[in-house]
Amino acid sequence: SRKGLAQLTQGDGVTALAFLPGGLLAVAGGRTIRIWDAAGGREVKKFPAFRAFVDALAVSPDDSLFAAGSRDGSVRVWEVG
Repeated sequence: SRKGLAQLTQGDGVTALAFLPGGLLAVAGGRTIRIWDAAGGREVKKFPAFRAFVDALAVSPDDSLFAAGSRDGSVRVWEVG
């Protein structure tokens, strides 16, 4: 229907975005990583900040883990739940 469902606003910018399988949750990366309820626009969880912006996000096929790669040269892996 091309109708907008929600607007996700992240104060530290967004440089990478990935949807968890099923499309109900989105992972957004700027200087922090946040998991969002994609349809409701509600922040579900916030993770510690990187020293630089995130350039890459990946979600495991079973949606239990996600990884973020930052311009500071680090990669961090977290459990979604």
